[in-house]
Formats: sequence, C-alpha cells, structure tokens
Amino acid sequence: MNPSIFEKKNMTISNSIDTDTPESLETDGIIAAKQFLSILFHHLDQNVMPEDDEYDLIIKIKSILAKGLGQAIQVARNELGGEAHAIWTQALESASGEGLEQILPALRSLEPYISWINEAGYREHHLMDTSGTYSYFEVIGPRGIFRHDLVTVGFMMLSADFYYPAHSHPDFECIFALSGRSTWHMEKGPIISIPSGTMIYIPPNRRHTFWTMERPFAAIYLCLESIVVKDNRLI
Repeated sequence: MNPSIFEKKNMTISNSIDTDTPESLETDGIIAAKQFLSILFHHLDQNVMPEDDEYDLIIKIKSILAKGLGQAIQVARNELGGEAHAIWTQALESASGEGLEQILPALRSLEPYISWINEAGYREHHLMDTSGTYSYFEVIGPRGIFRHDLVTVGFMMLSADFYYPAHSHPDFECIFALSGRSTWHMEKGPIISIPSGTMIYIPPNRRHTFWTMERPFAAIYLCLESIVVKDNRLI
C-alpha cells in the first residue's frame, strides 16, 4: 500500500460532499444521500483500524471520493411499497450494532428515494430468479445517485433463508451488515457467521458464497473496480 494513502486516514470526504453538487440539484434526495455518506464514512473512520482486512480498501475509496462523488442525478421521491420495501423495513427494524444509532436515521431519511434493483449482481447468475429475494441500490456507482465509474457504495437486501451461489469478481468488496445474520464461505477459508454491526472483506477474484438465516439480511456494501487493482493488490 502506498504510504501516501495512509496519511489520508483522518481526512474527511465531507468537503466534497458539501460542494460536489450544483445548487440546482440540491434536492431533498441529494441532501439525504450526502448526509448518509457523511455519517457512514465517519463511522468507518471510528471503527476500521489499520489491522483490519478492509482498512486499505476504505482508505483507497476515501482518497478517490475526496476528489469528488461523481455527477449527481435528479432523484425523485418514490411511493413506498412492494415486497422489497417490506423486507427492507423488516430488516431495519431488527438492525443492531455499535454505531448504528447514527447510521439508521440517515438510512430512513434516504429511504423514500431508494429504487430497488431486483437482479443478480453478477453475470454468471443472470438466470437466477431474484425477484423478491435479492435487491440492491447504489448511492454511488454506475447506477447511483452519484454516478461513479470506480467506486460503488450502496445497499443490498436479501430475504430470510436465501442462498447466493458461489461466485467471484475482480473487484475489492466490503460488506457492512446492518441486520440479520448471514453465513459466508470464501475459497480456502473457514465458514463464518456475520452478525449485524460487523464487516466482512472479500479480496478480488476470491470465490465466495453466502446465505441468510431466519431473518432478512440488510447490508451496506463498498466496492472498488479492478482498474485500481494489480496482482490482487491496491495501487
């Protein structure tokens, strides 16, 4: 890891969050998204330590986002309803964990602007029926409120007793569990259980699978595209 990146550990992306969007686009949805991102990265600053597997990834993402969140789009308020919304609401009601008392209100403020995408996230599973069981939404990313080609920050939601088949991708990924309990297995690693309020780091090209337990599983995910990866390491 480049030492210059570590020097930015204590930097905040709040300046770019406050100034990255033209005033003409400062709608309630944009403001809610910025507030969520500020609180999320503040939480990560306080809870992700240098010895944690995901530390380098978080620092690299912050260094990229400090240059700008990406082009903001107009965000409309949605009519809340449907199976995806019901599962999300149920999941947030059971959310627990250190530091979530600040993140959850920010999530609820953003909730009216969430348009869930119901499809498998990886091409190899494009035939998997994910309707009503697996949904995601990007705050930052190619399909996000803030369009970005390298960084994705969003939410994922799975219904109870859901199995996601083994897959891999070239990007770094970090999953921050909000509610529910999920079980994960990574290639050449043990089977581990992830309770709410904890994180799991997934290196690039590491085949992995996961399944949810008796309650819906909601999580925040952060991904970094493979363009900033060389030999499975950040550059």
